[in-house]
Amino acid sequence: MKFPLLRVLFFTTLFSSGEACGKKKKEIITWKCSNDEGGTNYYKTDECCERIKGELDKDGMNCNEELKGMLGKPKREISKKRRERILEAMQCCHPPGTEKKAPKIKIITTILQPTVLRPRMFLLNKAMASNQNAVRIAMRDKHYNERSEIQNAAMKAGLDLIPDFSDRDNLVVVDYGTAQGANSIEPVKKVISTLPDGAIASLIFEDTPFNDFGTLAKTVSDNFTNQDNKIQIVPSLVPLGFYQQVVPTGQADIGFSWSSFNYLENVPSVSLDATASPAEFAVARHRALAAAAHTDLIKLFKLRAKETRSGGYFIAAIGGQAPEGESTPSKPGSQVLQAGLMRMVGEGKLALAELMQMALFPSHERTPKEVEAALKDEAVAPLWEVESLEPKLIVQPAWHVYQDKIKTDESKKDEALEEYAQVAINNVVSASGWFWVDVLKKSRGQDWDGGEAFLEEFINITVEEFVTKFTDFKLEIWYNYIKLKRTDEKA
Repeated sequence: MKFPLLRVLFFTTLFSSGEACGKKKKEIITWKCSNDEGGTNYYKTDECCERIKGELDKDGMNCNEELKGMLGKPKREISKKRRERILEAMQCCHPPGTEKKAPKIKIITTILQPTVLRPRMFLLNKAMASNQNAVRIAMRDKHYNERSEIQNAAMKAGLDLIPDFSDRDNLVVVDYGTAQGANSIEPVKKVISTLPDGAIASLIFEDTPFNDFGTLAKTVSDNFTNQDNKIQIVPSLVPLGFYQQVVPTGQADIGFSWSSFNYLENVPSVSLDATASPAEFAVARHRALAAAAHTDLIKLFKLRAKETRSGGYFIAAIGGQAPEGESTPSKPGSQVLQAGLMRMVGEGKLALAELMQMALFPSHERTPKEVEAALKDEAVAPLWEVESLEPKLIVQPAWHVYQDKIKTDESKKDEALEEYAQVAINNVVSASGWFWVDVLKKSRGQDWDGGEAFLEEFINITVEEFVTKFTDFKLEIWYNYIKLKRTDEKA
């Protein structure tokens, strides 16, 4: 469950007010599509928009089919004349707050894709929204171990926080959000190395039931054996999410979380202005998710306190934002991803509705102050002694490789840049691709099996965008490193 930091730019239109609607005040309409038995639900607040419902109901076609038709991927064709009637009807719905704006279409894709063919799609709602749902987290099978370079670098930067356990003969180590295990091995081995001969180390590797436990089991087996018999190692794999208790009360001596506690327990119900600039959208998204993220982090600290014995430790690297006063921001590659995604929209390979859902990636990148606020909460503060809270800027290792290559041989710059781009984009996709495929399955049907093909095409397209438009892009992410020691207070 390692994180990617994903922000996508939305493509939207502003509707001109239709003359047929008269002068009465226009109110926003939320148009809800349901595939259940072909049912369609509409929630309207403007009688003028009844025209839309009438047009959509004419052929007994549910609105999901109609939307796909308008995006150029219909389940069955709709005529040009019918399309024009629907678009005309849609113009009757003038979202509040846009009345004073010029009656024109505003396409934000021009910021990134000024020359692509843009799909014609009118959105009934100025805002996008999501129902609150439990998050399903699973790294991309078979790929994460080999493509989690920056997460590995983040883990290495936290190894100095690991305490010595030379006075213990029995130790319980828990790794939360293990994924396929590659970034769990080194810290666990460092803990074990401090134990005296003859000690027993119980290793617990936790992740959600959707995780690739086959690869994880092999990773654990390959790295932890009892061949030397100096330390007895007892590994366990736990298929439970870390938003619940995963080990018995007071049993853990030390717990780790590397690049995983940024995930939210639920996808919150939020409304985000789809017409905002990328920078404005990033700020709005952060604010919209901040309250849920605060509640979630408090819950995580309380759960880990319940599992950890008095005097035990919890160490984490939590992906986040730059600390206050720092001029260098986190740069996880959002601009590059936007370019790739918007190009796919322009080429008709990704629907606008799908893109909007991808923006609801269930993650919140916290500032150091947000982490500190959760630790100071009255429900958390008595449980933990904060030994360390420090932000560190972690650079994608492939950037250094790229720089070294061009310093050695400038003639190989193009080749080195493409290699860097491949590593950077594959890293993001290995961490976030699972969510994108889930979005596409919900949109295209659970029987749709084009996930891998979509991700591969996205990688190819985005690498092209990277090497042509982002040649100097340095991928780097701020992490919040914490070392907590358990008090005697009962959790």
